Amino acid sequence: MRAFQKFDPAADRSMRVSPLPAAKPAKVAKADRHFSSFSNFSRAPAAARASWTAADWQAYVDERAAIREYDGGFPRTEAERLAFDDAVGHWLSAHPAPASAPEHCAQCCGGPRTYDELLPVLASGGHVWVHNKCWSVWYAARRLEAVAMLQAIGLGPAPAGSSEK
Repeated sequence: MRAFQKFDPAADRSMRVSPLPAAKPAKVAKADRHFSSFSNFSRAPAAARASWTAADWQAYVDERAAIREYDGGFPRTEAERLAFDDAVGHWLSAHPAPASAPEHCAQCCGGPRTYDELLPVLASGGHVWVHNKCWSVWYAARRLEAVAMLQAIGLGPAPAGSSEK
C-alpha cells in the first residue's frame, strides 16, 4: 500500500457518475377538485361547524373510522373509538369555551397564586384563564361536555367488548 498517491484528474473524471437528467415539472392541481365536505372542517368558521346536524357528525365519524380501518389497518372497533375521539376534538374546536376575566381561574374561580400562574387558553372572543394546576381538571370537564353532547345526538364509542365483522 502506498503512503502517497499523486492525484490523477483523468482517473477522477472516469470514476464520476454522470448526473441524472432533471425531473419534469409537476402539473398544477385542479382548483375545483373536491374530496369531501369534511376535509374543510377546520377552515370553516366556528358558527358553521357548530351548526352541524346529527347526520353530519355521524358522517364525519364514519368517514374517520373508514380511513383508520382501511388505510390505517386498525380493527373496526378501535377505528370507531379513535374516530369518536376525533369527533370530540372537533366538537371542542367548534364550541370553544367563552372568554373569561384574566383575574380569575375558569375552573376554581381563584385569583393569581404564587407558583401557580393563570394560563391563557384560546377561546371564543379572547382567552379562558386557568391555573396551571387546574388545567387538567378543566380540560377533562370540557371533554366530558363534548362526549355528553355527542352522545346526546346518538354518537358514541363502540362498547368495549363488542366486535363487528
